[in-house]
Amino acid sequence: MSSLAKPGGNVTGVSSLALELDGKRLEILKELVPKLTRVGVFWHPDNPYSALATKEVERSARALGVRIVAVRLSGPADLDAVLTMLKRERVEALVLHGYVATVQNRAPIIQFAAANRLPAIYPVQEYVDEGGLLSYGANVADISRRTAHYVDRILKGAKPADLPVEQATTVEIVVNRKTAAAMSLAIPSALLLRADRVVD
Repeated sequence: MSSLAKPGGNVTGVSSLALELDGKRLEILKELVPKLTRVGVFWHPDNPYSALATKEVERSARALGVRIVAVRLSGPADLDAVLTMLKRERVEALVLHGYVATVQNRAPIIQFAAANRLPAIYPVQEYVDEGGLLSYGANVADISRRTAHYVDRILKGAKPADLPVEQATTVEIVVNRKTAAAMSLAIPSALLLRADRVVD
């Protein structure tokens, strides 16, 4: 790809800006839990996006004085061992980025966070709708609408190489106040005021 504005070949689409948001998720989590020192991160080194996202979180962690405990999760078969490792490492919170293994295992990860009273921030609001505490990321419905628009233009004759890769314009913070209450966790008023949606 030459650039996002001129992708070339048959490449185009809508970017979720996911990589740019990964470090910011840790910043928001630290705002929620100011004394945070050890954070668990699921990653898969063979997944290029996951490897880059983990580096972004580690960069943010250094600036915030937080230690990252990165645990390799490549699929459902790894999950029990990975969750046991996180408990052994005594992590105080979790930061997730969206790659295949975290999406596949989102229900048990949300349950693990709740059972162990671990504040966790997720990449999209769908995790919060299923009981997760907090999300910061692009609006998936908005991306889907923009993607459908691109498909329509291509079916009507537009060349993909002539269509710039769009970046998501809607980035949202979603908070689950019910989950926070179950963890006896007070959400700072400043964070609630910035939230695009609060689940009660």
